[in-house]
Amino acid sequence: MLATDLHQTPDTDAVERPTVLCVDDETSILASLKRALRKQPYDVVTANSGDEAIAVLESRKVDLIISDMRMPNMSGAELLTRVYQQWPDTIRILLTGYADMESTVAAINGGQIFRYLNKPWNNDELVVAIDNALDHKRLKDEHAALTALTTKQNEELKVFNTALESKVEARTQELASAHDKLNETYDALRDSYQSAIRVFAQLVELREGSSHHHSQNVADTSRQIGEKLDLSAEDMTDLQNAAVLHDIGQLGFSDELVSTPVNTLSADQMKIYRTHPGIGQGALLSIPALEQTGNLIRAHHEQFDGKGFPDGLAGEDIPLGARIIAIAADFDDLQTGLLLGRPLSTAEALDHLQGKAGTHYDPQLVDIMKELVSEPAGDSSSALQEYSVHLSDLQPGMKTARNITAQNGMLLLGAGQVLTESLISRINRCLDDTGGSKLVAIVKQSNVSAL
Repeated sequence: MLATDLHQTPDTDAVERPTVLCVDDETSILASLKRALRKQPYDVVTANSGDEAIAVLESRKVDLIISDMRMPNMSGAELLTRVYQQWPDTIRILLTGYADMESTVAAINGGQIFRYLNKPWNNDELVVAIDNALDHKRLKDEHAALTALTTKQNEELKVFNTALESKVEARTQELASAHDKLNETYDALRDSYQSAIRVFAQLVELREGSSHHHSQNVADTSRQIGEKLDLSAEDMTDLQNAAVLHDIGQLGFSDELVSTPVNTLSADQMKIYRTHPGIGQGALLSIPALEQTGNLIRAHHEQFDGKGFPDGLAGEDIPLGARIIAIAADFDDLQTGLLLGRPLSTAEALDHLQGKAGTHYDPQLVDIMKELVSEPAGDSSSALQEYSVHLSDLQPGMKTARNITAQNGMLLLGAGQVLTESLISRINRCLDDTGGSKLVAIVKQSNVSAL
């Protein structure tokens, strides 16, 4: 029997409500999902198996499907692969456990999933993931419509190119307007990729389970090195994305393995540890815009003398971004004790990097690292100062000085992010139940007087 449940809330608008299909062989899980989504502006349909889900998709339009990984007869990976093949416009989200990383990677590659969530999930994170997915679908639909409109208008211009000058001018203005909207849509699509990066970064931060925010520290240090090298905007974007996600391949590792210093790992643990660069690259294979990001993640454990892993690259055969991340990551791990088993001072960490220049690390980058640590803070008159700003006083243009986290520890926004109206709105939605805790943002001196 097909298990379906629609929330029939009166629709005061003419806009069709999106339909979300939840699939799990456990009725208790489906009940939990319905409770979590009952107040959201979309219809929720449920199915107890992959076959029932297929029946729903054949009978009605479904905008988004959320499927559990482990189900009898047809797994979540198999279901989402079939959905991608038959209903490619339906956005796909996977619910999985940490132990299912290999299956999850297969699902990402075969089912082209938009996002995966770990069980048990966080309700706020679930709602944000669905909202982001539906926004992503809406933008894709608008992009297709605008592309079709532009094509149509181009054809019309060819037909009417002999018409009166006023008519030609009017059509030209319409085309220019459509082009502007198309550019806005492209910008929105690029923003959606960055939203995906932020979601992945949240997973990595939560998995690290520590207060020092290793991934963000590595991203900050990598950015500073990249600026010293005058990297292009495109290369800086790839570097930042890879730096904040360089440990994404460890999401499926055990707590013991993640928390054990690298130089104390057993042979069996080291064998597992060496797989994470490849797993990290594989997790991003279904996102074409992140191909170079994945390449940098794969190579960030290569060594300058060719004795690293997984491919034994040496010297400048190692991508520059990966060489930068290697130094930034080890510099942070040396100071927290996760590399050698005991924390080093900044000076000791620099000495360690210097001692392995030319073997583990690019000597030029080691010199740049030493410059960054030793150089003065700069002219305070032009520097951005750090101020404590209440949630209600956040303004577009402010720059976060530290990670913004919810009370449950979930990373909402990383340090160094320039705030926009959209980001501030999302933060407010996620923190509605926290009582408006104090947040820290970096703002220019001129902005403070307005608070």
